[in-house]
Amino acid sequence: MLEHAEEVVEPSKGLAAARAFVSIAIGQYRPLSQIIPEWKASQQHLAAKTVDQMVKDVGRMVQQFPTIEGINRKSVREWLDGLSKGDKPLSPSSITRIVGFCRNFWRYLQETQEVPEDEDTPFVVPSFAKVSKRNGTKKGWIPFHPSDVVRLHAEATKNDQPLADLILLGAYTGARIEELCSLKLADVGADYLRITDAKTEAGNRTVPIHSALVETVERLKKTRKANPETGSDDGYLLSGLTFNKYGDRSNAIGKRFGRLKDELGYGEQQVFHSIRKTVVTMLENAGVSENLTADIVGHDKPRITYGLYSGGASLEVMREAIERIRYPLGTSNATS
Repeated sequence: MLEHAEEVVEPSKGLAAARAFVSIAIGQYRPLSQIIPEWKASQQHLAAKTVDQMVKDVGRMVQQFPTIEGINRKSVREWLDGLSKGDKPLSPSSITRIVGFCRNFWRYLQETQEVPEDEDTPFVVPSFAKVSKRNGTKKGWIPFHPSDVVRLHAEATKNDQPLADLILLGAYTGARIEELCSLKLADVGADYLRITDAKTEAGNRTVPIHSALVETVERLKKTRKANPETGSDDGYLLSGLTFNKYGDRSNAIGKRFGRLKDELGYGEQQVFHSIRKTVVTMLENAGVSENLTADIVGHDKPRITYGLYSGGASLEVMREAIERIRYPLGTSNATS
């Protein structure tokens, strides 16, 4: 056993792997890979997509540390430092996420008495992965300029009409991509869109249909695509989209948007959500109040009185505000 560890495991996988091999073989430590399924089962209160990412990140750690032997702050920091370098270096935000999920796994090991409860976690965000808010280096989504939204829409129109329709809907509602992809025909009124599948309670709202959207919405209501599984109308305003394994309809078309904006030279901080920021910026520049904008885009009210007691602005008031959204001329739906 020791000879195999020294002659085979250590030369190919390193000293840490050789030690882990021996400790597992003599029953000193339990392989962490055997514990991951049990830990995963304890996380089912979280969204499936989040759990899958947790398992992926912790699995990466377990590849480096097959057992708890050798896991300490120094070795973990060296491992994280390696992840931040190389051919495919991870970003500070990715490293921070990995550390957070590994801390969760470590707590589970403590709860199941695989490691002592009073032992401090070895998973700490290293200084090189900490982002300073003071110097403005923290990244976030940034809005497109209105002319960029027009450009994106025009380019999508050339060979991807569903994506062009999605961009236009976002440009005149400020809605999130999944909110738009989840809109059913039953949610579409004569002059409004009812969003019922939002991320937050404030996100569930009724939004007036901008005059520049009327023609597109009417066409989408008439142009239907069959559900590939049932052969019947799928019942969605943006029909023909498919669900991913997490039940989201926006995944595939969102990737198409990502490829389009990359081809047009936009940076990593500009994504579909940036259109939402464009709308908020345009409403602010048009003099629309923060509370009214919050009602339109589905944000929590910034002030406690309106946030707790107001039932929200009327459809007529929101319509007057949303009609202030004006894009530069460039598409048949843009208004000046």
